[in-house]
Amino acid sequence: MGIALYFNTGYFFIMEDIHIAATVKHQVYEIIKKRIIEQYYKPGQWLQENDVASQLNVGRSPVRAALKSLVHDGLVIELPNKGVFVREFSQQDIRDIFDMRSMMESYAIAGSSVRRPDSILNTLEKLLGQLVEAHKQGDLKHYTKYDTQLHDAIIALSGNALLSSAYHQLRSMLQPFRVYSLLEKG
Repeated sequence: MGIALYFNTGYFFIMEDIHIAATVKHQVYEIIKKRIIEQYYKPGQWLQENDVASQLNVGRSPVRAALKSLVHDGLVIELPNKGVFVREFSQQDIRDIFDMRSMMESYAIAGSSVRRPDSILNTLEKLLGQLVEAHKQGDLKHYTKYDTQLHDAIIALSGNALLSSAYHQLRSMLQPFRVYSLLEKG
């Protein structure tokens, strides 16, 4: 579904994910996540297990498991005795998320200054060029794809697996704002 970036012994390469039949839970997770990002499910909306299961034509168990994963990702919140709701982010939450991304990327770049081969710079330049071209053409799908790849590549510069893991969780929280702000500008 995405791009895997690896930095190992001075080499940087991008690998496309292999599409393997995903579990029902993972498929349900991806569908709900996409619907949150695209605002099919609105901030503050109650995600009732029965309703979501009915919409997706699946049982409640994969929906429950997917919602637990989305709670972990920070896209939904679980309120005891009330249910699961699409998270509403304040302006401060959004600033904090973007500040954290900036700090992570600055750390990744600073730590990579010793081991920054030309192949990495070429990859970053290529992604930046594709990003600019997609923006000029108003191509939201490719713009978000290249923007994600560019930021992932910057984080991959660090070679730090823990940083990469933390960034990917943060990235999940960024996606709804990126798509919404791009739609508003367009």
